[in-house]
Amino acid sequence: MYYYNAFADVMTYQSILCNERRLKWKQKNDHARYIFVICDEAHFFTTDAMFNPYTHKILQKIVEIFQDAIRVYMSATPYECLEYIIKCENIRQDDLNWNKPYRKQKGQKMVFYHFKRDYSYLDVKTYFSIDELYGEIIDSVNRRKEKWLIFIDDKERCKTVKEKLELFAKDKGCPLTIEDDEAKRKSEKVFAVDADSKKDPIYQQILNAEKLNKDTYILISTSVLDNGINLTGIKNIVVSDMIKEKCLQMLGRARVSEANDHKTLYIKRFSADEVDKRIKSLMRQQDAYHKYDLAYDELGNAFSRDYGFFDKYYGGNEMDWREAKHWFGRPISESATKLYLNEIARSLVERLIPQYQCILDEMNGELKMCEQKKRQDGDCVGQKYLEYQLSWFGKKYCEDDDITLGDKKKVKKEFLNFLKLYAESGEQIVDKGEESPFRVKFTKLYDVAFGRKEPNLKRIYNINKMNKLLQEENIDYKVKSKSSYWVVESI
Repeated sequence: MYYYNAFADVMTYQSILCNERRLKWKQKNDHARYIFVICDEAHFFTTDAMFNPYTHKILQKIVEIFQDAIRVYMSATPYECLEYIIKCENIRQDDLNWNKPYRKQKGQKMVFYHFKRDYSYLDVKTYFSIDELYGEIIDSVNRRKEKWLIFIDDKERCKTVKEKLELFAKDKGCPLTIEDDEAKRKSEKVFAVDADSKKDPIYQQILNAEKLNKDTYILISTSVLDNGINLTGIKNIVVSDMIKEKCLQMLGRARVSEANDHKTLYIKRFSADEVDKRIKSLMRQQDAYHKYDLAYDELGNAFSRDYGFFDKYYGGNEMDWREAKHWFGRPISESATKLYLNEIARSLVERLIPQYQCILDEMNGELKMCEQKKRQDGDCVGQKYLEYQLSWFGKKYCEDDDITLGDKKKVKKEFLNFLKLYAESGEQIVDKGEESPFRVKFTKLYDVAFGRKEPNLKRIYNINKMNKLLQEENIDYKVKSKSSYWVVESI
């Protein structure tokens, strides 16, 4: 908690529960109580609910402790949290008016102020896999000295992306690493940050300066940067989340510093497999809530006959235990023993499962359409949801800004030119088995352009497989076998 003389105190949401007794005492003192309570980044109550079991209880305590103060909830993304804030406020008001004559009941006035967002400063591009952006990142850093802010969900994946990006740059002859150990302690060209990096000197420098260090061009982060951190000088932002509030908050970390400050936002196109994975994760959480309900009676006592909940989440494998830490909170009061869950999170889970299921059904429908038209999966699957994502920023889909599609067109053209060159030259191809240069290059180019069509990832396509694939994709070339060699013919 931070004190600013006699005028204001600043504290984190998490410290509310620890300071409940002192805050209640202070609020009863007419000379010390708070008149205004400003809840900044109020989307915290919903965006953090899925991994912080205390957000609902924190909201309840704010309304309860500061019931005689003016409460202001501020957020650039109030879309989800507003409903829960209003509900919590109304429940508290009903409790205060319970058993009072109607004429003595007190009401409260809630006012909503909305300021329209302007995203005209944004150029938006779309991608499917972060790997597709490596070339563009290296080019922009080396040629134009642009700064990048890349958001990745998982902290381990943050490290992987950093390593792959540095390796890719090294292979291209444009290294993004600092060789000098002393200089590396002060700065990194590619810096990955997560919740465990808060004491890192480089991270502290970035926070204090509100911009990347002079020699740091790429910051890869989990959602640890989601709330309250503003960075200037960022030219490119990469987001990879399906939830509107989180994407808007990620974008908000890169501040616009002047009227001509244009930025490029990269939005991820999601696949059906990724949505299915999210549904299964939510269903695991839903199942945990069900087991929790079975574990306690109405008085909050644990059932002696049903310890399935405790055995699984507090006596089972490490994965279940780690998830339980995010789903169930422990009472601060020493006398209370019952674990509790986040009711906001439970509500969100119940909402998100059918929403994601609708998105998955839509994507499966798109996949069937692609198969009927004999198109590559990535050309159309996830298109409708991608267009919905673009609408968050007032943008419409443009094929020219689709990096995935642009890359596929490029490699398809390269594959066709490869076949055309052999067909026009009439070059005789001697088959040397799986080490044959023609077979190796055909396999590599085809897989990049159209996707792998062989379960054995190491197998090189033979002549029969090659011709079958060419026919399936309606490509007007054929590999023809002569007496002791092959040739490529146009058909």
